[in-house]
Amino acid sequence: MIECVDMKWLREIVPGASGNSINTTDNNKQPIKLPSLGRLDILTIEGIPCGLHHLKDLLVAAPNLCVLVIDLDCLLALLDNENESLILYVLLHRRILDLCVRIPENNINDPKNENQQRKKSKLTVEKIHLIARIFNRVRNLTIDYETSDEYIESNLVKSIINEFKQLVIFHIYGKIPTDMIECDIRQWIIEQSSFRIKSQDIFRVECSNEWFKLWL
Repeated sequence: MIECVDMKWLREIVPGASGNSINTTDNNKQPIKLPSLGRLDILTIEGIPCGLHHLKDLLVAAPNLCVLVIDLDCLLALLDNENESLILYVLLHRRILDLCVRIPENNINDPKNENQQRKKSKLTVEKIHLIARIFNRVRNLTIDYETSDEYIESNLVKSIINEFKQLVIFHIYGKIPTDMIECDIRQWIIEQSSFRIKSQDIFRVECSNEWFKLWL
Protein backbone atom coordinates (compact mmCIF):
# COMPACT_ATOMS: atom_id res chain seq x y z
CA MET A 1 0.00 0.00 0.00
CA ILE A 2 1.39 3.38 -1.00
CA GLU A 3 1.43 6.13 1.58
CA CYS A 4 2.49 9.72 1.18
CA VAL A 5 3.26 12.54 3.58
CA ASP A 6 3.66 16.28 3.44
CA MET A 7 6.64 17.77 5.29
CA LYS A 8 4.13 19.77 7.36
CA TRP A 9 3.38 16.46 9.08
CA LEU A 10 6.56 16.95 11.13
CA ARG A 11 4.81 19.69 13.08
CA GLU A 12 2.64 17.05 14.70
CA ILE A 13 5.48 14.81 15.86
CA VAL A 14 8.42 17.16 16.42
CA PRO A 15 8.20 19.54 19.39
CA GLY A 16 8.67 23.12 18.26
CA ALA A 17 8.37 22.36 14.55
CA SER A 18 5.63 24.91 13.97
CA GLY A 19 5.49 28.62 13.38
CA ASN A 20 8.86 30.34 13.82
CA SER A 21 9.86 28.53 16.98
CA ILE A 22 12.55 26.34 15.38
CA ASN A 23 16.02 27.77 15.00
CA THR A 24 17.67 26.07 12.03
CA THR A 25 21.26 26.94 12.90
CA ASP A 26 23.65 24.01 13.28
CA ASN A 27 23.75 24.30 17.07
CA ASN A 28 20.02 23.67 17.25
CA LYS A 29 19.67 20.79 14.82
CA GLN A 30 18.75 18.22 17.43
CA PRO A 31 18.33 14.67 16.08
CA ILE A 32 14.86 13.23 16.49
CA LYS A 33 13.62 9.68 16.85
CA LEU A 34 10.79 8.94 14.44
CA PRO A 35 8.66 5.81 14.44
CA SER A 36 9.24 3.28 11.68
CA LEU A 37 7.66 4.54 8.44
CA GLY A 38 8.16 1.46 6.31
CA ARG A 39 4.96 2.02 4.31
CA LEU A 40 5.87 5.58 3.34
CA ASP A 41 6.60 5.86 -0.39
CA ILE A 42 5.98 9.51 -1.29
CA LEU A 43 7.18 12.75 0.31
CA THR A 44 5.87 16.18 -0.71
CA ILE A 45 7.68 19.35 0.40
CA GLU A 46 5.97 22.65 -0.36
CA GLY A 47 7.88 25.88 0.08
CA ILE A 48 10.86 25.80 2.45
CA PRO A 49 9.51 24.39 5.74
CA CYS A 50 11.16 25.28 9.03
CA GLY A 51 11.62 21.59 9.84
CA LEU A 52 13.62 20.90 6.69
CA HIS A 53 16.72 19.98 8.69
CA HIS A 54 14.83 16.88 9.92
CA LEU A 55 14.65 15.46 6.39
CA LYS A 56 17.56 13.10 7.05
CA ASP A 57 15.76 11.67 10.10
CA LEU A 58 12.64 11.15 7.99
CA LEU A 59 14.60 9.34 5.27
CA VAL A 60 16.22 7.07 7.85
CA ALA A 61 12.80 6.21 9.31
CA ALA A 62 11.27 5.58 5.85
CA PRO A 63 13.51 3.07 4.03
CA ASN A 64 10.99 2.58 1.20
CA LEU A 65 10.56 6.26 0.35
CA CYS A 66 11.37 6.58 -3.36
CA VAL A 67 9.21 9.47 -4.63
CA LEU A 68 10.02 13.12 -3.86
CA VAL A 69 7.84 16.08 -4.86
CA ILE A 70 9.63 19.31 -4.00
CA ASP A 71 9.68 23.02 -4.89
CA LEU A 72 12.80 24.16 -6.76
CA ASP A 73 13.75 26.73 -4.10
CA CYS A 74 13.62 24.08 -1.39
CA LEU A 75 15.65 21.62 -3.43
CA LEU A 76 18.35 24.22 -4.10
CA ALA A 77 18.39 25.17 -0.41
CA LEU A 78 19.18 21.54 0.40
CA LEU A 79 21.84 21.10 -2.27
CA ASP A 80 23.56 24.45 -1.65
CA ASN A 81 23.82 23.99 2.13
CA GLU A 82 27.51 23.46 2.89
CA ASN A 83 26.66 22.55 6.49
CA GLU A 84 24.30 19.74 5.53
CA SER A 85 25.24 16.21 6.55
CA LEU A 86 26.74 14.08 3.78
CA ILE A 87 24.46 11.21 4.78
CA LEU A 88 21.43 13.20 3.57
CA TYR A 89 22.82 13.36 0.03
CA VAL A 90 23.73 9.67 0.15
CA LEU A 91 20.16 8.80 1.19
CA LEU A 92 18.64 11.02 -1.50
CA HIS A 93 20.95 9.50 -4.11
CA ARG A 94 20.16 5.92 -3.15
CA ARG A 95 16.44 6.21 -2.44
CA ILE A 96 14.85 8.68 -4.84
CA LEU A 97 13.89 7.13 -8.17
CA ASP A 98 10.93 9.39 -8.97
CA LEU A 99 11.50 13.15 -8.71
CA CYS A 100 9.01 15.96 -9.34
CA VAL A 101 10.42 19.50 -9.21
CA ARG A 102 7.79 22.21 -8.98
CA ILE A 103 8.52 25.78 -10.01
CA PRO A 104 5.76 27.91 -8.44
CA GLU A 105 4.73 31.25 -9.84
CA ASN A 106 6.61 34.19 -8.32
CA ASN A 107 4.51 35.60 -5.51
CA ILE A 108 6.62 38.50 -4.34
CA ASN A 109 4.08 41.07 -5.51
CA ASP A 110 1.01 39.22 -4.32
CA PRO A 111 -0.75 41.44 -1.72
CA LYS A 112 -2.83 38.46 -0.54
CA ASN A 113 0.23 36.45 0.38
CA GLU A 114 0.90 36.90 4.09
CA ASN A 115 4.28 35.20 3.86
CA GLN A 116 6.00 37.25 1.18
CA GLN A 117 9.06 35.45 -0.17
CA ARG A 118 11.95 36.44 -2.36
CA LYS A 119 11.63 35.99 -6.09
CA LYS A 120 11.57 32.31 -6.97
CA SER A 121 14.66 30.65 -8.41
CA LYS A 122 14.89 29.95 -12.12
CA LEU A 123 15.83 26.54 -13.48
CA THR A 124 19.08 26.75 -15.45
CA VAL A 125 21.53 24.33 -17.04
CA GLU A 126 23.86 24.85 -14.07
CA LYS A 127 21.11 23.99 -11.58
CA ILE A 128 20.16 20.89 -13.59
CA HIS A 129 23.78 19.74 -13.34
CA LEU A 130 23.73 20.30 -9.57
CA ILE A 131 20.48 18.34 -9.17
CA ALA A 132 21.64 15.48 -11.41
CA ARG A 133 24.82 15.00 -9.38
CA ILE A 134 22.71 13.81 -6.43
CA PHE A 135 19.69 12.34 -8.22
CA ASN A 136 21.46 10.49 -11.03
CA ARG A 137 19.51 7.29 -10.30
CA VAL A 138 16.18 8.97 -11.04
CA ARG A 139 14.12 7.09 -13.62
CA ASN A 140 10.99 9.26 -13.64
CA LEU A 141 11.50 13.04 -13.74
CA THR A 142 8.80 15.71 -13.88
CA ILE A 143 9.40 19.46 -14.12
CA ASP A 144 6.23 21.39 -13.35
CA TYR A 145 6.11 25.12 -14.11
CA GLU A 146 3.01 26.05 -12.13
CA THR A 147 1.06 28.91 -13.81
CA SER A 148 4.25 30.34 -15.26
CA ASP A 149 4.10 32.76 -18.20
CA GLU A 150 7.73 32.17 -19.16
CA TYR A 151 8.56 29.89 -22.06
CA ILE A 152 10.64 26.86 -21.16
CA GLU A 153 14.12 27.07 -22.66
CA SER A 154 14.71 24.20 -25.06
CA ASN A 155 18.34 23.85 -23.95
CA LEU A 156 17.05 22.70 -20.55
CA VAL A 157 15.52 19.64 -22.21
CA LYS A 158 18.87 18.82 -23.81
CA SER A 159 20.64 19.21 -20.49
CA ILE A 160 18.19 16.95 -18.65
CA ILE A 161 18.36 14.20 -21.28
CA ASN A 162 22.14 14.16 -21.12
CA GLU A 163 22.57 14.59 -17.35
CA PHE A 164 20.05 11.99 -16.15
CA LYS A 165 21.50 8.80 -17.65
CA GLN A 166 18.96 6.42 -16.04
CA LEU A 167 15.91 8.37 -17.21
CA VAL A 168 12.95 6.34 -18.45
CA ILE A 169 10.10 8.88 -18.23
CA PHE A 170 10.52 12.65 -18.53
CA HIS A 171 7.66 15.17 -18.42
CA ILE A 172 7.63 18.97 -18.50
CA TYR A 173 4.49 20.98 -17.84
CA GLY A 174 4.58 24.65 -18.84
CA LYS A 175 4.81 26.88 -21.93
CA ILE A 176 6.66 24.92 -24.61
CA PRO A 177 8.55 27.07 -27.17
CA THR A 178 7.27 27.16 -30.74
CA ASP A 179 10.46 25.73 -32.23
CA MET A 180 9.89 22.50 -30.31
CA ILE A 181 6.22 22.26 -31.25
CA GLU A 182 6.72 22.85 -34.97
CA CYS A 183 9.79 20.68 -35.54
CA ASP A 184 10.10 16.94 -36.12
CA ILE A 185 10.14 16.31 -32.38
CA ARG A 186 11.47 12.77 -32.67
CA GLN A 187 14.48 13.85 -34.71
CA TRP A 188 14.94 16.82 -32.40
CA ILE A 189 15.23 14.49 -29.40
CA ILE A 190 17.85 12.39 -31.18
CA GLU A 191 19.91 15.49 -31.92
CA GLN A 192 19.51 16.94 -28.42
CA SER A 193 20.76 13.69 -26.90
CA SER A 194 23.99 14.12 -28.89
CA PHE A 195 22.83 11.03 -30.78
CA ARG A 196 22.99 8.88 -27.63
CA ILE A 197 19.38 8.09 -28.57
CA LYS A 198 19.39 6.47 -32.01
CA SER A 199 16.70 6.62 -34.68
CA GLN A 200 16.26 2.85 -34.44
CA ASP A 201 15.76 2.99 -30.66
CA ILE A 202 12.29 2.42 -29.30
CA PHE A 203 11.12 5.62 -27.65
CA ARG A 204 8.04 7.81 -27.66
CA VAL A 205 7.81 11.59 -27.52
CA GLU A 206 4.82 13.93 -27.49
CA CYS A 207 4.71 17.70 -27.40
CA SER A 208 2.05 20.41 -27.19
CA ASN A 209 2.07 24.07 -26.24
CA GLU A 210 1.56 23.12 -22.57
CA TRP A 211 3.56 19.94 -22.07
CA PHE A 212 6.41 17.78 -23.30
CA LYS A 213 6.54 14.03 -22.62
CA LEU A 214 9.29 11.53 -23.35
CA TRP A 215 9.34 7.77 -22.73
CA LEU A 216 12.67 6.02 -23.24
